[in-house]
Amino acid sequence: MPVRRIVHGDHTHAKVYTAEIDLKTHQQIQDVASLPFIHKHIAVMPDTHAGYGVPIGAVVPTVNAVIPGAVGFDIGCGMTAARLSAKAGVIHDSLDEIFNQIEKAVPRGTESYRYNKKSGCISHTKGCWDTVSYIHRKTWYDTLATDFKNIIFKYPNIESTNVVKQLGTLGGGNHFIELCSDEQGDVWIVLHSGSRNQGKVIGEFFMRRAQEECEKWFIELPDKQLAFFPKDTEFYNDYLIAMFWAQRYAATNRKLMLSNIKDRLCAVLEPKHVLFTDMIDCHHNYAEMENHFDTNVLVTRKGAVRAREGDRAIIPGAMGRQTYIVKGKGDLASFCSCSHGAGRVLSRKKAKEQFSVEQVTEQMGSVKCRIDNGVLDEAPGAYKDLDEVMDNQSDLVDIEHILTPMLNIKGRG
Repeated sequence: MPVRRIVHGDHTHAKVYTAEIDLKTHQQIQDVASLPFIHKHIAVMPDTHAGYGVPIGAVVPTVNAVIPGAVGFDIGCGMTAARLSAKAGVIHDSLDEIFNQIEKAVPRGTESYRYNKKSGCISHTKGCWDTVSYIHRKTWYDTLATDFKNIIFKYPNIESTNVVKQLGTLGGGNHFIELCSDEQGDVWIVLHSGSRNQGKVIGEFFMRRAQEECEKWFIELPDKQLAFFPKDTEFYNDYLIAMFWAQRYAATNRKLMLSNIKDRLCAVLEPKHVLFTDMIDCHHNYAEMENHFDTNVLVTRKGAVRAREGDRAIIPGAMGRQTYIVKGKGDLASFCSCSHGAGRVLSRKKAKEQFSVEQVTEQMGSVKCRIDNGVLDEAPGAYKDLDEVMDNQSDLVDIEHILTPMLNIKGRG
């Protein structure tokens, strides 16, 4: 469907791809559309809901400014999907063993890998199955950090103490690992994770600096979460370097996790069933320099995915619900974007209050998973109907595959 609503701010307007937005989200859309450096308009995806300052699902094109709060604190958070050579029937009887293998091998929540100085190995608290040594992880990090090291030198507190140990880890909240089958019975690994604590440290540091700078220059903002850096200032340049680096870190994190999961599948299945035949990776909390309406702009997608013509993307629903593999149509009004998921209808607090372990277990159906109090905030009932979200963005993407989950592993906390 085309744009469903127009929301006007003091400077420009927003094109919204859903007719249903609550009052808080509406106010946040107006606030962003009131900033003087927005290019043309902002676009708001059909899974939108209120965030911190900037609503989730917002696509924010800016000229000569960057808003750290628009990128958020999980910089580079996104999805990876890899299709295997296996058919669903091959792995169905092994789901219990696969679940145990992956759950023990991949740190979740606040967990990270531990370095054993004596052996030189790296493992985590529930197993020693990761085959990548600390030295190799450190080498990857050092390669990633080449242009980040100058920023660390200027701001020593910006480097997370867990930056190496968290490479290849899932994290908490709505991050997950799933094994799914598509309409042809092919098996897919689907991951959702980001830049872990390192992205959070970067985001929080530069958010505070942006707020201090705006206060220093008496810049009035509709919300302090919308504090920004003007182009060509020291903080603007330093933030872009750190932010772009965190996006690379996030992609590498997903890559290492995928490799570890593949190793665990090889411990259960024949190698011929664990070949990758297709792979997709996409950020959905990030910013990039792009050209729109004949102008070079910084496009920030907070809970949105780039969907230029031919771009492939991954749109998951709630845990245990279907995931869509899509191809972008290059819709210009959306700045070539689409939704990043289903979008919440209940806050985490309200979801915990409303749903019990028994109710969430029932909602998950036959999906192999572990349900406890730590994942109630991610109950499927706390999210919108993804089919309706997909209907609202039929002008933005075409559906290639619909993935049905067989196994789900959640990050906790």
